Amino acid sequence: MNTKISHKFSTAAILLIASVAVSGCATSARSIDSGAELAKAEMTSQEVLVFGKFTLHRNGETVSLSDSVFGNAVTMHLRRNGSDARIAGAVGRDGEFAWALEPGDYTIAKVSFMNRGERFEPNADFRFTVVADSDTVYIGSIALESTFEYGYYGLNGTDYSYRIANDCESDCAGRLSRLGLSASAPVVALPTAESRIVGAR
Repeated sequence: MNTKISHKFSTAAILLIASVAVSGCATSARSIDSGAELAKAEMTSQEVLVFGKFTLHRNGETVSLSDSVFGNAVTMHLRRNGSDARIAGAVGRDGEFAWALEPGDYTIAKVSFMNRGERFEPNADFRFTVVADSDTVYIGSIALESTFEYGYYGLNGTDYSYRIANDCESDCAGRLSRLGLSASAPVVALPTAESRIVGAR
């Protein structure tokens, strides 16, 4: 399944936030990248491991991600629906992420990333459900296509589109193995944004 969500901005007046204030009052969720880190995470009996992959494309080229504050660090900002919970979910340097989340309905409100030293935060508004009594939930391969148009005076405008694909058949077993987990099929809960779907496969 492929979902494409398009966001257009006609001017450069978009959110530019200092990296210190990126997460605001949100709880920070570091990406769990290995079995050793998963063991240290001390997940509660209610928490579920939610994982997937993120790729960033800028003007047609894939961007190498970094977990450095001043590198190409990516954060996915989540809201737990029905509560005041805000979660800043870090994306690993290889684009993979895994977070310990409690069961419930979540919204990916926006994705933040760096471009030429400035932070951009295009809205997303994707919804997914973390099913109770499940060990792992896969939320897909999420790709952000970003286009920056520059003129004589600098940035003239931006264009964003998201694609969400179910690559579990090729990705899930290896990812779970690297986390030290069995390759049993996870619950697949691809994020959706029904009002913004342009095309689907």
